[in-house]
Amino acid sequence: FLFFILYFEKKKIVFDILHLSLFFICLLTKESIIFLPIVLCFYYILKIESEKKILLKLLDLKYFLASWTILAILFFIIRKIVLTDFVGLPFAFTIKNLIMNLPGLIQYIVKMFFPFHLNTSPLIRDTPFIWGIITIAMLVFLLYKSKQKNKKNILLGFIWLILFLFPALIRTSDKYESI
Repeated sequence: FLFFILYFEKKKIVFDILHLSLFFICLLTKESIIFLPIVLCFYYILKIESEKKILLKLLDLKYFLASWTILAILFFIIRKIVLTDFVGLPFAFTIKNLIMNLPGLIQYIVKMFFPFHLNTSPLIRDTPFIWGIITIAMLVFLLYKSKQKNKKNILLGFIWLILFLFPALIRTSDKYESI
């Protein structure tokens, strides 16, 4: 993330190379980093000052978009070679499962602020929703009352939170119960 920002501040190719190298290394260690390019695109649209329209701003990222895509494809090829015996779940099952587990987002948000009902294998039914609703309402109220709010930072933070929580909502095996 830092080298991505530095590249646009200083326009030095070394920051681009560092960013892409570290992105690929991160992909090899933590698969959820696959969502980082989406966050970085939102960061660029929201934070990099420019008079350009959103689509033109995204065109500025064409080199990065191509590089991220190539690295992601390379990662998936390596992953498939390494996990030869692993049979993945159908895409439709994964999407259906993600939608069924969306209420878990509320529970994850409350657990960030109030670490109660923690479990190694959390289930939606084990955590009351009332605390999540109260926590989210409190956060919205505090953001509304804040005198120094930056809407772009709030939006970027929300997008970042949601994208990096999504992998936790996807069931990777049909052998255990949904969250």
